[in-house]
Amino acid sequence: MSSDHFIHPGDYTRLMIDGDTMMSDTQKEYMDHLELFGLCGSNVLIIGLGLGCAATVIASKPYVKKVTIIEINQNVIDLVGPTLMQRFGDKVEIICADGFEWKAPKGVRYSAVWFDIWLTISDENLPGMAKLRRKFARRCNWTGCWVEDECRWMDKVVKEMKAKGLIDD
Repeated sequence: MSSDHFIHPGDYTRLMIDGDTMMSDTQKEYMDHLELFGLCGSNVLIIGLGLGCAATVIASKPYVKKVTIIEINQNVIDLVGPTLMQRFGDKVEIICADGFEWKAPKGVRYSAVWFDIWLTISDENLPGMAKLRRKFARRCNWTGCWVEDECRWMDKVVKEMKAKGLIDD
């Protein structure tokens, strides 16, 4: 495992809701978003606001014209949204909605859609990831999910352990 998978000592911010860490601004968290940062284009959709780290990096790119963020929790929007709006103005749009239910406006196409709504890294996230990818596939050039590779690896390990009788179904 490379050193970017560890949290290095330092001061970090974390967003907690009901005792659960929703997001942090560690180096590892930024590394988890590198694929998005490299593939985003002029119009990006993010499902899940968190601390706004991904939105800030993307909106800072001069070729990005619009970042639309769907966040289910109004308290998160109230906490993070004003800073994004002050810094980026109309370049950022934040909508309070459930990403599984929200519908993109007719005729809008996104260069990239990023799904970042899961609390944990788990194989149990994969069905939701697949559902969101299917939902937005025709609306974008690329979709990605936070730590999807790690969730797939976990799914493989769980299946192998079940096959060996190490854990129950």
